[in-house]
Amino acid sequence: MNHSQKTEVLTNEDVAIERLSTNTVALVKHARNIAVQQVNMIQLLTYYTIGKWIIEVQQKGETRARYGSQVIKRLSEEMKKNFERGFSEDSLKSARKFYLTYKDRIDETVFNLFAVEKSETVFSFFEEKPPFIVSWSHYLQLMRIENEDERSFYEIESMQMYVNYDDRYEKLEDENPTIGILLCKENNDALVEITLPRDANIYASEYKLYLPDKKLLQDKLQQWIEEVM
Repeated sequence: MNHSQKTEVLTNEDVAIERLSTNTVALVKHARNIAVQQVNMIQLLTYYTIGKWIIEVQQKGETRARYGSQVIKRLSEEMKKNFERGFSEDSLKSARKFYLTYKDRIDETVFNLFAVEKSETVFSFFEEKPPFIVSWSHYLQLMRIENEDERSFYEIESMQMYVNYDDRYEKLEDENPTIGILLCKENNDALVEITLPRDANIYASEYKLYLPDKKLLQDKLQQWIEEVM
């Protein structure tokens, strides 16, 4: 035996520290991911609300055509007195367009709870059933697309990017590939779509024991819709 070579022996303390480190890293990554999602959701709901309020003010009064053109300009001036950035005329125009483009995403009853009460229950509702699936910067790009079907396609593609990111950087080694489940209401139908990591060698049978049946998800979505109507 070469005494110059050191044999590394892991003690119980080493094993405990390694396990602690692994669990702590996973916890922090998970917490950061949740924090980012919450900040993104609040930002989107805030812009949605601002856009709705702008529309409501612009549409009031007989002289709304003349008056409406000044709403964004004057609101921007007032906002800049309180905030250094984020509320230029272009930003407020984007908020207005965001509401007009996606106004059917949020039921009026649920929106009123958020806009007036801002309760934890409302935030929990949006966390469980988020009306928006990508970031504000993505929606700024998506709103440039006039065709609704094409816009929806690229929105799902953007979600695919998040699935791929989570699969590459957030997923632990012993976890299965990340999937994204889209629950959406179109006309009177509850639609369920599943997106998987791109180029993933995954078969439906691998998830059959873990995923709820598609019909069950549709029924659950329809139940949620009826609860807020």
